[in-house]
Amino acid sequence: MVDIEKNSHNWNGSPIVFGPEDPPSFENTDRFTVVDLFSGPGGLSEGFKLAGFLPVLGSDLHEVSVDTYRKNNPQAYTILGDIQKITQTRSDTRSVTDILEDPDYGTQTQLSKISERLPTNQIDVLTGGIPCQGFSLANKKQDDEDERNYLFEEMIRATKILDPTVILLENVSSMTSAKDGQFIEDIHTCFERLGYQSEHNILLASDYGVPQKRERLFFIAQKEPGEIHWPEKTTPDTSVTVGDAILDLEELQPAESGSSYKHTPANTYQEQMRSNSNEYTNHTSPRHQQQTIDRIQNTNPGEPMYERFKQRIRLDPTEPSPTIVSGGIRPQFQLGHPTQDRGLTVRERARIQSFPDTFIFEGGVTQGRVQTGMAVPPLLAEKLAITIKHSLE
Repeated sequence: MVDIEKNSHNWNGSPIVFGPEDPPSFENTDRFTVVDLFSGPGGLSEGFKLAGFLPVLGSDLHEVSVDTYRKNNPQAYTILGDIQKITQTRSDTRSVTDILEDPDYGTQTQLSKISERLPTNQIDVLTGGIPCQGFSLANKKQDDEDERNYLFEEMIRATKILDPTVILLENVSSMTSAKDGQFIEDIHTCFERLGYQSEHNILLASDYGVPQKRERLFFIAQKEPGEIHWPEKTTPDTSVTVGDAILDLEELQPAESGSSYKHTPANTYQEQMRSNSNEYTNHTSPRHQQQTIDRIQNTNPGEPMYERFKQRIRLDPTEPSPTIVSGGIRPQFQLGHPTQDRGLTVRERARIQSFPDTFIFEGGVTQGRVQTGMAVPPLLAEKLAITIKHSLE
């Protein structure tokens, strides 16, 4: 298996469990529950909340993402740690295919013990944005034997432990061709052996109100027999653009910060992102050298800023953004602002990902870029959640 470059912000110790700071009351509530593994900062959970779900548990090994998840989900339990230490025990070294028919599997795992502390006996939905670097076309070291490619097995173990009604998995679309499609086939086979019917589909975020041409692969697996439904496109003809998304935010010079609205919202998307808030956070522009400022200034919107790096463009305000990426463990600013001579702030990246302005990213500018790049766009997650909610009802 191929070793991967380690992120110093990934937790290497024993898993740490954080209880909810604002425990929810389950009296007289009919809200469906969701557990979000590989949660990152919580894009899937945010979308499910928009659809009326209650996130009760999130888990990730990226410390800053867990800080962000806790900040925005005070009602949920959170686990900081390696998923393999949460869904497995040291004494049980069986492969995932060997545990599928074991009715007692996982009773001594950390995930099982935490599930007993949750204020509900039934997990309605289990979600997971499985780390995608092993599959991603942006990863120049792409290899079928990258260890991250096999983390879907931990979602199968989690399914065995939690017995959710529905599972939603997310990954990059290039997963479909990895290992000649064997990964896809293996996932469907595991779900079938656990008693679920499953389908996969590739969705384009800009078809669902997100100002970004972000293409992602989703799996839906459900216990109940019947057709699996996918959300209808909400913006198939006219996409939300970068200009629609960010041009109401405060104008900044490099290394400046802002937190107040200087303009009234110019469209429905800006209104939606403001969420009735009066101010916002994470709007600090990158500290550029003068040569970088000149480079952005001399680049037309929609064109590459660097000859060698065609994906690093100055955004076109009249088009959706290309995919927002994390940038690895040493992320540089990826995209130039369409009308200001600088890179994007974390808040502008969050707007392009459809995070509301009330959502707070912890960890500063660099880690804010990492988190916004790894997240599932909440508006896309909301559309999936609404469809799943109809199935549950």
